[in-house]
Amino acid sequence: MVKVFPEIKYSEKELLGRINSTTAADMDRALCAGETSFNDFLSLISPLAGEQYMDAMREKSERIRKMRFGNVARLYAPIYFSNYCVNGCVYCGFRTSNHFKRRRLSIDETIAEAEVLRKWGMESVLLIAGSDPLTVNLEYMLPVVRRLREMFAYISIELHPQTVDFYRELIKAGVHGMTIYQETYDQETYRKLHPTGPKSVYGNRVVAPENGARAGFYNIGVGALLGLYDWRSEAVSMAAHTLHVRKINWQVRNQVSFPRITPMEGGFEVPHPVSRHDLEQMMLAFRIYFPEIDMFISTREPHAFRMNVIQTCATHISAGSKVNPGGYVESEKQKESADVGQFTVVDDHSVPNVVASLKKINMEPVFKDWDPLFQ
Repeated sequence: MVKVFPEIKYSEKELLGRINSTTAADMDRALCAGETSFNDFLSLISPLAGEQYMDAMREKSERIRKMRFGNVARLYAPIYFSNYCVNGCVYCGFRTSNHFKRRRLSIDETIAEAEVLRKWGMESVLLIAGSDPLTVNLEYMLPVVRRLREMFAYISIELHPQTVDFYRELIKAGVHGMTIYQETYDQETYRKLHPTGPKSVYGNRVVAPENGARAGFYNIGVGALLGLYDWRSEAVSMAAHTLHVRKINWQVRNQVSFPRITPMEGGFEVPHPVSRHDLEQMMLAFRIYFPEIDMFISTREPHAFRMNVIQTCATHISAGSKVNPGGYVESEKQKESADVGQFTVVDDHSVPNVVASLKKINMEPVFKDWDPLFQ
């Protein structure tokens, strides 16, 4: 962690010292406070909270979630349109040195992927690609987005950092939100894990959500790839980043994702493993500190865990995800893809099965909760 944001007023050593010295009185204050402070958030991610207060945190988080969002669970799905990448991220299956048969979808092929998702009932899609200059450009993106907006209520992007003007053009075409993961907020770790390519420049990624806010995106999501660095340090930086984006544009709806690194081609050894218990604690702390934000849980996590956190803290859940370009069309043909995905899908339940599971726990699956008229 580094003091990238003005919201972080202390060194990492000071912050971790505060977190690790959390007392029972601190926890009582954090759980009883009408409005949770940043110091309360530090208490909620402490070892003491994880050891002795998880039940109380679940209860408070679930109460907040139900008060703000009811029993609604919003569904979405990613569309990967290219797994070409010019970066050398050592943990990623798409890294440029990883030799496998890559695929770059044509515009029509991307729309074919979207048609499968519409057939499954999806109304919200997330467009994802590696850092591929031949597809992540306006010549490719604008016609794709214009066709998708005729099919879906909500379109978001997860791309490498772009300029304010680039983002504005996508917004005009029909994109509503953006997500970008810092991967890790620790600069030294970031440098080691991103040795080559444009992504090696730490600052470009940090300011991308700010550029998105200035461009006028309605929803902006941040997150870290959990497991690359100490999760408590990452949690503090993610919270500060969320507060910082909010200050840039108060109209932005903040979103946070919590991806844990999963096995991929090439065998990356996770330096700071994050358990499901740790992940749940982190998510509960974010819900208590940020009652109003959207929180996402992806198919990186097991089905049972996802059904748990969608009740207590998460608001958005992916379903039926394919993480390789062309994966949806191939699945319709009952053809097993040999392509490398960005990560390992752990919950491979179909969309109908996810919907059935949500209904079984008295959650209301919602495919559409957005209309362009809202903007």
